[in-house]
Amino acid sequence: MQMFSFTAMAPKLAIVLALAAVLVVVAGASAIDWGLSIKTSACAQGSKILLGEIATPYGPIPAGTWEKLARMELWPSPEREGRSEVFSRRMLAELLREHLGELAVRCSIPSGLTVQRGGALLDKQTLVARVEEYLRPKLALMGGRAELAGFNAPDVVSLDEGYARLEIELLDKLAAGRVNLRIKAVAGDGRLVRQVAANVFVDHWVAVACASRPVNPGEAITPDMVTFQEKNLAYFRGAPWDGKGGPWQVKRPVGTEQPFSLDILEPVPLVVKGSTVNLVYQGRHVQLAIQAEAMQAGGLGETIPVRNIHSGKLVQAVVMSKDTVAVR
Repeated sequence: MQMFSFTAMAPKLAIVLALAAVLVVVAGASAIDWGLSIKTSACAQGSKILLGEIATPYGPIPAGTWEKLARMELWPSPEREGRSEVFSRRMLAELLREHLGELAVRCSIPSGLTVQRGGALLDKQTLVARVEEYLRPKLALMGGRAELAGFNAPDVVSLDEGYARLEIELLDKLAAGRVNLRIKAVAGDGRLVRQVAANVFVDHWVAVACASRPVNPGEAITPDMVTFQEKNLAYFRGAPWDGKGGPWQVKRPVGTEQPFSLDILEPVPLVVKGSTVNLVYQGRHVQLAIQAEAMQAGGLGETIPVRNIHSGKLVQAVVMSKDTVAVR
């Protein structure tokens, strides 16, 4: 007669009984919607992976059920401390059906699971939360409306037992667009355990001066041409104009609702091309003023060509005011 050890069968029997109890509860209350969400990364502290190490419950799970399920032993964990093993979605589904039976249908399975023996594993969600916590007060100081629109970092970061906290180091100035940073895992004594590179994308919405109608090159900007609209500086080329200073004109065409950038603005010249000006000849003892035509626009102190209206002669003269140029 073949003999069986009750002691050896006890853990397996306990699991079966726990599952049976759970399924009875579920059958008696089929309308209750609850389940288990399988993590993308987890640490196993013993030789066997526990359900509570790789899953979290969601929904109105019956009282006491999760406490029992969390202690259930599943398949073996990696043999050595610090080693990890990756399970695909298909492998997870098969293992959960094998160890959980009908309860496996209540598991929400990710695309993959990384299990490490001992230490700590930080998933991307944890990294994002820490970076957001660090950057939130800094984003508030940028003015306008600044928010994180993207995050690039490893999906899983493996750490030793010495990990105590995460520190964030900005490698670039915090501004609209892509910003590089470093995430550091630090021990309690300040020792650096590990660091990884990451970056975030910052959307920064601010009110900027835009054209209320098309503006042509060389056209002076007047108040009726300007309207303020929220624009995302992450996709803004150049520095935005705040609507102050001037008078300005544009070097390049600006379409309706397009923003004015500082690099396309230039001061409106005192003398406009084609305008009639007083051409003053200044000598040591005599001053002569005649009318001339400005052949080029010019600002104060600039030298421009003008044509003597009477003689037709072209001379170079310095702009003295909006209606006077001088030859010295």
